[in-house]
Amino acid sequence: MKTKVLLLTLLLAFAGAMISNAAVPERKGWWKFDDAADMLKADIGSPLVLTGSQTSVPGPVDGNLATQLTTGSYLTMTHGIAANGGGTLVNEYTLQMDISVPQLNVWNSFYQTAPANDDDAEMFINTTNFIGAWRFGYSTQSVLQDTWYRVIVSVKNGDHFKIYVNGQVWVDGAGQEVDGRDALQTVLLMFADNDGEDNTINCAELGIWDVALTSAEALELGDPTTGPAPTFPTRKGWWKFDDTADLVKAEIGLPLVLNGTMESVEGPGNGNLAVELGVGSNLAMNHGMEANGGGALVNEFSLMMDILMPQAGMYHAIYQTTPENTDDAELFINGDNLIGAWRLGIQHLLSQQMCGTDWSLQ
Repeated sequence: MKTKVLLLTLLLAFAGAMISNAAVPERKGWWKFDDAADMLKADIGSPLVLTGSQTSVPGPVDGNLATQLTTGSYLTMTHGIAANGGGTLVNEYTLQMDISVPQLNVWNSFYQTAPANDDDAEMFINTTNFIGAWRFGYSTQSVLQDTWYRVIVSVKNGDHFKIYVNGQVWVDGAGQEVDGRDALQTVLLMFADNDGEDNTINCAELGIWDVALTSAEALELGDPTTGPAPTFPTRKGWWKFDDTADLVKAEIGLPLVLNGTMESVEGPGNGNLAVELGVGSNLAMNHGMEANGGGALVNEFSLMMDILMPQAGMYHAIYQTTPENTDDAELFINGDNLIGAWRLGIQHLLSQQMCGTDWSLQ
C-alpha cells in the first residue's frame, strides 16, 4: 500500500555556502519602532503619522522595541507606490506586520484602506482568535496571547489574497476586484477601524512592497525573531518542471536532457508540478560551471533538490557525477530509508517516502 507522503528538500553544499530558495525584493517602506524618541521614523520611505497615542513596549527579541496602540489609535502610512495591477489604484502589494495581542477573544484590526476611516477595516483577528475577513475567509489556526507573529499579506487583485503567518499559509483567498476595497489609495491606515473593532495591539515592524510576494519569499522572511533577509548568490541553473509541454526547460541555464522516460505528476503545492522518473531513467544537467576549488573540475558547488519517493524500502539514487553512468551514484536513499553514502556516512532516517520536483544548481 502506498503511504501518503510529505516533501523533502535536499540542499547539498560542497565547500561553499548554502543557497536560499528566494531573494526577497527590497521594501518600498519599512518601519521598525526601535527608537523610543522617534517611533514614527522610517528606515525606508516616509515617516508614519500617529492618530491618538502610542506607547513604546518591548519587542520580540532583546533590544528590539515595538509600538502599542489602543482602541481609536492608528498609524497612517504614505506608501509612495504608484497605481498598478491594471487599475487606477494600487492593486498589487505586500504588507508585513510583526504583531502580538495582549488580549484574546476581542476584535483586532490590521489595516484600513479608506483614508477617512469611515468603513470596516479590511482584515482582522476575530473574537475566536482567527485571522482573515468575511470576503476571503478566516484561518483555521488561531493566534495566542502575548505571542509574536510575522503576518505577511500578499495581494494581487483579480488573482489572490494570501495571508502568511511566520512563513506558512494561513489564508489562501480568492483575488478581489481590481480597484475594489483591497486596493490602496495614496495612504493606508494601520490598525484602524471605524467602529471600535481595533483593540490593543503591539507592532514591532511594518513593511510594504509594490509586488505580491510569493510563498517562497514569505517563507524566507521567517518570523519576528528573524533578522533582515540575507543576500544569496544567484543560481547558475534552475529547473521547475511546471510546464507540461516542456518538462526539461530551464528557468536559468540550459535545458535538461532526458535519458529514458518521465511523466508529469503533482508537485508539493497547488499549481506546482513535478516529474516522476522510473528505474533506468535520468536527467543530464549541463551546468555550465567552470573548474574551481584548485582543481581541473568543479570542486565547489551546491545542489538543491525537492524530492518525493512513492515507495520506501529500496535504493533511490540522488545524483551521479560520471557522465557515462558507469559507476555508482554519489548519494542515495538506501533500503532502510536512510540518506547518505558510504564515504560520507548515512545521516538521517526518512519517515516520509520521497521524485524530483524542483532542482537548482549553484
